[in-house]
Amino acid sequence: MVYANNVPWLREIQTKTQQPISEFYDQSQGAWDIPPEGRLQLPAIAFEVVPNRKFKGYQLGGGQWVYTDVLAHCIAEDEQTRNMLVDIISLQNDKTVYTIDSEALSDNDAYPLNQNGTPNPSALIYPEIIQNYYKNSFRMINTKVEGMDMLSPNLFGGIVRFTTEGIKPNI
Repeated sequence: MVYANNVPWLREIQTKTQQPISEFYDQSQGAWDIPPEGRLQLPAIAFEVVPNRKFKGYQLGGGQWVYTDVLAHCIAEDEQTRNMLVDIISLQNDKTVYTIDSEALSDNDAYPLNQNGTPNPSALIYPEIIQNYYKNSFRMINTKVEGMDMLSPNLFGGIVRFTTEGIKPNI
């Protein structure tokens, strides 16, 4: 998962990563000439938070329902993979997503991966993380597919729009 707002405009999409052909590894072809932090390997989903937010009263004495629109940009090298990504996101309508307290998770050395990407031996699995480090939750509503495009012969994109619905207490 990649946050669309954090993707530098100079990022290059890395294609043909599933095909072990010699030309992919040939630096003269330019596939590896850019640093790793500038490459985005496919398939990928980039989330873009739309700059609008709506509020509705939650209860007497405080709290608000908060509604935020999000775009999920699904990018793949073939149409079938792109369609699967779009289906995975769009079929989450009316599902609840639990968020975690990442600072507490880090402070207790419970992240599933170390900084170099290897499994952390002291890590918890997802149900344990939610049980011990639950922070909040939101619901995905109004999910709809907004676009399915062939960007080039080997690059396919799809956009899924949804709204997050959450409660912000003490507002």
